[in-house]
Amino acid sequence: MIGEDKLRILLTKYGLDYEKVINKNPNITTYGNYSDIEYNLNFLINEKKIFVKNIEKSPSVLFINPRNVEENYRFLEQTGVTVGNIHTCLSLLIMNPEEIKETYEYVKENYGIQALNRNTSVMGVKTSVIKEIEQKFERFGYPKNSLVLSAASICTSVYHGEKISNVSQVVEVLTTCKELNIPLFPTMFRHNVNDINRIVSLCKEKNIALTGSIFQRTSTEIEEIISFCEENNLPVVGNM
Repeated sequence: MIGEDKLRILLTKYGLDYEKVINKNPNITTYGNYSDIEYNLNFLINEKKIFVKNIEKSPSVLFINPRNVEENYRFLEQTGVTVGNIHTCLSLLIMNPEEIKETYEYVKENYGIQALNRNTSVMGVKTSVIKEIEQKFERFGYPKNSLVLSAASICTSVYHGEKISNVSQVVEVLTTCKELNIPLFPTMFRHNVNDINRIVSLCKEKNIALTGSIFQRTSTEIEEIISFCEENNLPVVGNM
Protein backbone atom coordinates (compact mmCIF):
# COMPACT_ATOMS: atom_id res chain seq x y z
CA MET A 1 0.00 0.00 0.00
CA ILE A 2 1.16 3.53 -0.74
CA GLY A 3 -0.31 6.77 0.55
CA GLU A 4 -1.90 9.18 -1.92
CA ASP A 5 0.51 12.01 -1.07
CA LYS A 6 3.61 9.84 -1.50
CA LEU A 7 2.27 8.47 -4.77
CA ARG A 8 1.48 11.93 -6.09
CA ILE A 9 5.00 13.17 -5.29
CA LEU A 10 6.60 10.09 -6.83
CA LEU A 11 4.58 10.25 -10.03
CA THR A 12 5.20 13.98 -10.38
CA LYS A 13 8.93 13.37 -10.01
CA TYR A 14 8.81 11.21 -13.14
CA GLY A 15 6.46 13.51 -15.04
CA LEU A 16 3.25 11.48 -14.71
CA ASP A 17 -0.16 13.02 -14.13
CA TYR A 18 -1.44 11.69 -10.80
CA GLU A 19 -5.11 12.18 -11.70
CA LYS A 20 -4.77 10.30 -15.01
CA VAL A 21 -3.08 7.37 -13.27
CA ILE A 22 -5.63 7.16 -10.46
CA ASN A 23 -8.61 7.53 -12.80
CA LYS A 24 -7.25 4.72 -14.96
CA ASN A 25 -6.44 2.41 -12.05
CA PRO A 26 -7.40 3.48 -8.50
CA ASN A 27 -6.07 0.16 -7.17
CA ILE A 28 -2.50 1.41 -7.36
CA THR A 29 -2.72 2.92 -3.86
CA THR A 30 -4.04 -0.36 -2.44
CA TYR A 31 -1.82 -2.87 -4.19
CA GLY A 32 1.29 -0.82 -4.89
CA ASN A 33 4.29 -0.11 -2.71
CA TYR A 34 6.73 2.76 -3.00
CA SER A 35 9.90 0.81 -3.82
CA ASP A 36 8.31 -1.31 -6.59
CA ILE A 37 6.65 1.69 -8.23
CA GLU A 38 9.84 3.75 -8.13
CA TYR A 39 11.93 0.88 -9.52
CA ASN A 40 9.49 0.32 -12.39
CA LEU A 41 9.29 4.02 -13.18
CA ASN A 42 13.06 4.32 -13.30
CA PHE A 43 13.39 1.22 -15.49
CA LEU A 44 10.63 2.16 -17.92
CA ILE A 45 11.32 5.88 -18.25
CA ASN A 46 15.03 6.37 -17.60
CA GLU A 47 16.40 3.13 -18.97
CA LYS A 48 13.90 2.17 -21.69
CA LYS A 49 12.81 5.72 -22.63
CA ILE A 50 9.12 4.86 -22.65
CA PHE A 51 6.81 7.84 -23.05
CA VAL A 52 4.99 8.93 -19.91
CA LYS A 53 1.63 8.91 -21.74
CA ASN A 54 2.01 5.17 -22.43
CA ILE A 55 2.52 4.46 -18.73
CA GLU A 56 -0.45 6.66 -17.81
CA LYS A 57 -2.62 4.53 -20.11
CA SER A 58 -1.43 1.30 -18.45
CA PRO A 59 -0.56 2.12 -14.82
CA SER A 60 -1.03 -1.49 -13.68
CA VAL A 61 2.55 -2.06 -14.81
CA LEU A 62 3.78 0.19 -12.00
CA PHE A 63 2.79 -1.99 -9.05
CA ILE A 64 3.80 -5.36 -10.53
CA ASN A 65 6.86 -7.21 -9.25
CA PRO A 66 9.81 -5.35 -10.85
CA ARG A 67 11.50 -8.66 -11.59
CA ASN A 68 8.59 -9.65 -13.86
CA VAL A 69 8.48 -6.27 -15.57
CA GLU A 70 12.19 -6.29 -16.34
CA GLU A 71 12.35 -9.97 -17.35
CA ASN A 72 9.35 -9.63 -19.66
CA TYR A 73 10.67 -6.48 -21.30
CA ARG A 74 14.11 -7.97 -21.94
CA PHE A 75 12.50 -11.10 -23.38
CA LEU A 76 10.25 -9.09 -25.70
CA GLU A 77 13.27 -7.10 -26.92
CA GLN A 78 14.76 -10.34 -28.25
CA THR A 79 11.66 -11.65 -30.01
CA GLY A 80 11.67 -9.57 -33.18
CA VAL A 81 8.53 -7.73 -32.10
CA THR A 82 8.76 -4.02 -32.89
CA VAL A 83 9.92 -2.02 -29.86
CA GLY A 84 7.26 0.61 -30.49
CA ASN A 85 4.59 -2.08 -30.17
CA ILE A 86 6.02 -3.13 -26.80
CA HIS A 87 5.92 0.47 -25.58
CA THR A 88 2.23 0.79 -26.44
CA CYS A 89 1.32 -2.62 -24.94
CA LEU A 90 2.78 -2.24 -21.46
CA SER A 91 0.13 -4.49 -19.94
CA LEU A 92 2.21 -7.35 -21.38
CA LEU A 93 4.79 -6.70 -18.71
CA ILE A 94 2.45 -7.76 -15.90
CA MET A 95 2.32 -11.33 -17.24
CA ASN A 96 4.01 -14.26 -15.59
CA PRO A 97 7.31 -14.52 -17.57
CA GLU A 98 6.78 -18.19 -18.35
CA GLU A 99 3.27 -17.56 -19.65
CA ILE A 100 4.31 -14.76 -21.99
CA LYS A 101 7.12 -16.94 -23.39
CA GLU A 102 4.71 -19.83 -23.93
CA THR A 103 2.18 -17.59 -25.72
CA TYR A 104 4.90 -16.06 -27.88
CA GLU A 105 6.13 -19.48 -29.04
CA TYR A 106 2.61 -20.74 -29.71
CA VAL A 107 1.48 -17.71 -31.72
CA LYS A 108 4.76 -17.50 -33.63
CA GLU A 109 4.56 -21.18 -34.59
CA ASN A 110 0.86 -21.15 -35.55
CA TYR A 111 0.34 -17.62 -36.88
CA GLY A 112 3.80 -16.20 -37.63
CA ILE A 113 5.88 -13.28 -36.33
CA GLN A 114 3.92 -10.89 -38.56
CA ALA A 115 0.78 -11.68 -36.58
CA LEU A 116 2.59 -10.76 -33.37
CA ASN A 117 3.61 -7.40 -34.80
CA ARG A 118 0.06 -6.73 -36.02
CA ASN A 119 -1.46 -7.79 -32.70
CA THR A 120 1.27 -7.56 -30.06
CA SER A 121 -1.22 -7.43 -27.19
CA VAL A 122 -2.16 -11.07 -27.81
CA MET A 123 1.00 -12.09 -25.96
CA GLY A 124 -0.82 -10.93 -22.85
CA VAL A 125 -3.28 -13.80 -23.28
CA LYS A 126 -2.62 -17.26 -21.88
CA THR A 127 -2.05 -20.01 -24.45
CA SER A 128 -4.90 -22.01 -22.92
CA VAL A 129 -7.32 -19.15 -23.66
CA ILE A 130 -6.18 -18.87 -27.30
CA LYS A 131 -6.62 -22.61 -27.74
CA GLU A 132 -10.09 -22.46 -26.18
CA ILE A 133 -11.10 -19.67 -28.57
CA GLU A 134 -9.71 -21.66 -31.50
CA GLN A 135 -12.02 -24.52 -30.48
CA LYS A 136 -15.00 -22.15 -30.35
CA PHE A 137 -14.18 -20.85 -33.83
CA GLU A 138 -13.95 -24.40 -35.15
CA ARG A 139 -17.26 -25.32 -33.53
CA PHE A 140 -18.99 -22.45 -35.33
CA GLY A 141 -17.28 -23.24 -38.65
CA TYR A 142 -14.80 -20.36 -38.68
CA PRO A 143 -11.18 -20.87 -39.77
CA LYS A 144 -8.24 -20.52 -37.37
CA ASN A 145 -6.85 -17.17 -38.50
CA SER A 146 -6.00 -13.70 -37.20
CA LEU A 147 -9.60 -13.22 -36.04
CA VAL A 148 -8.84 -15.69 -33.25
CA LEU A 149 -6.03 -13.47 -32.01
CA SER A 150 -8.22 -10.36 -32.22
CA ALA A 151 -10.92 -12.07 -30.19
CA ALA A 152 -8.40 -13.27 -27.61
CA SER A 153 -6.89 -9.80 -27.18
CA ILE A 154 -10.18 -7.93 -26.95
CA CYS A 155 -11.81 -10.33 -24.50
CA THR A 156 -8.83 -10.09 -22.11
CA SER A 157 -8.52 -7.23 -19.65
CA VAL A 158 -6.47 -6.29 -16.59
CA TYR A 159 -8.11 -6.63 -13.18
CA HIS A 160 -6.16 -6.02 -9.97
CA GLY A 161 -2.91 -6.45 -11.85
CA GLU A 162 -3.95 -9.77 -13.43
CA LYS A 163 -5.10 -10.70 -16.93
CA ILE A 164 -8.70 -11.94 -17.00
CA SER A 165 -10.24 -13.44 -20.16
CA ASN A 166 -13.96 -13.62 -20.92
CA VAL A 167 -14.34 -16.35 -23.56
CA SER A 168 -18.13 -16.32 -23.20
CA GLN A 169 -18.05 -12.86 -24.81
CA VAL A 170 -16.45 -14.42 -27.90
CA VAL A 171 -19.04 -17.21 -28.04
CA GLU A 172 -21.88 -14.66 -27.91
CA VAL A 173 -20.46 -12.77 -30.89
CA LEU A 174 -19.93 -15.95 -32.93
CA THR A 175 -23.46 -17.11 -32.12
CA THR A 176 -24.95 -13.76 -33.13
CA CYS A 177 -23.11 -13.69 -36.46
CA LYS A 178 -24.35 -17.17 -37.32
CA GLU A 179 -27.92 -16.39 -36.29
CA LEU A 180 -27.99 -13.17 -38.33
CA ASN A 181 -26.00 -14.71 -41.20
CA ILE A 182 -23.57 -11.79 -41.29
CA PRO A 183 -19.76 -11.63 -41.74
CA LEU A 184 -17.51 -11.77 -38.69
CA PHE A 185 -15.30 -8.71 -38.14
CA PRO A 186 -12.63 -8.30 -35.44
CA THR A 187 -14.19 -5.02 -34.28
CA MET A 188 -17.35 -6.90 -33.29
CA PHE A 189 -15.67 -8.35 -30.21
CA ARG A 190 -15.75 -4.89 -28.63
CA HIS A 191 -19.56 -5.02 -28.47
CA ASN A 192 -22.17 -6.92 -26.55
CA VAL A 193 -24.86 -8.85 -28.40
CA ASN A 194 -27.54 -6.17 -28.01
CA ASP A 195 -25.27 -3.54 -29.53
CA ILE A 196 -24.39 -5.78 -32.48
CA ASN A 197 -28.06 -6.49 -33.14
CA ARG A 198 -28.89 -2.80 -33.01
CA ILE A 199 -26.04 -1.87 -35.37
CA VAL A 200 -27.12 -4.52 -37.87
CA SER A 201 -30.73 -3.28 -37.69
CA LEU A 202 -29.63 0.32 -38.29
CA CYS A 203 -27.55 -0.71 -41.30
CA LYS A 204 -30.45 -2.61 -42.84
CA GLU A 205 -32.92 0.19 -42.11
CA LYS A 206 -30.67 2.89 -43.61
CA ASN A 207 -29.19 0.72 -46.37
CA ILE A 208 -25.65 1.05 -45.00
CA ALA A 209 -23.07 -1.54 -46.03
CA LEU A 210 -22.09 -3.79 -43.14
CA THR A 211 -18.31 -3.43 -42.77
CA GLY A 212 -15.73 -3.77 -40.03
CA SER A 213 -15.42 -0.01 -39.72
CA ILE A 214 -19.08 0.27 -38.73
CA PHE A 215 -18.35 -1.69 -35.55
CA GLN A 216 -15.67 0.77 -34.50
CA ARG A 217 -18.57 2.79 -33.12
CA THR A 218 -21.37 1.97 -30.71
CA SER A 219 -24.97 1.80 -31.84
CA THR A 220 -25.65 5.05 -29.97
CA GLU A 221 -22.85 6.84 -31.83
CA ILE A 222 -24.14 5.51 -35.15
CA GLU A 223 -27.67 6.69 -34.37
CA GLU A 224 -26.33 10.17 -33.56
CA ILE A 225 -24.37 10.30 -36.83
CA ILE A 226 -27.40 9.17 -38.83
CA SER A 227 -29.58 11.83 -37.18
CA PHE A 228 -26.99 14.51 -37.90
CA CYS A 229 -26.71 13.47 -41.55
CA GLU A 230 -30.48 13.40 -42.04
CA GLU A 231 -30.93 16.79 -40.36
CA ASN A 232 -28.29 18.34 -42.59
CA ASN A 233 -29.30 16.52 -45.79
CA LEU A 234 -26.00 14.63 -45.95
CA PRO A 235 -25.53 11.11 -47.32
CA VAL A 236 -25.14 8.32 -44.77
CA VAL A 237 -22.17 6.18 -45.77
CA GLY A 238 -20.54 3.08 -44.34
CA ASN A 239 -17.27 4.71 -43.34
CA MET A 240 -18.97 6.98 -40.84
